[in-house]
Amino acid sequence: TLEAKHRIENIEWNHLHAAQASKNADPMILDTLAVAYYKSGNKAQAISTQTLAVALLRKPGASYPPEMAKEVEAKLKEWKR
Repeated sequence: TLEAKHRIENIEWNHLHAAQASKNADPMILDTLAVAYYKSGNKAQAISTQTLAVALLRKPGASYPPEMAKEVEAKLKEWKR
């Protein structure tokens, strides 16, 4: 519906600004932004953003639980099909 589309666009806009504020250093913000991109039909941007999130989660010294990285990577693999 149009209302759902506007809701996704609003989420996308808010998370884009949050990602910029964090200098794209928060993988969870990037993950949420990637989902919003994907749901709005912007698959290429979703994959690019999710790839960055995975890289941050897998970065040596990252303090995120391994399950989190696996979940984010699973979305990325699905989107690349």
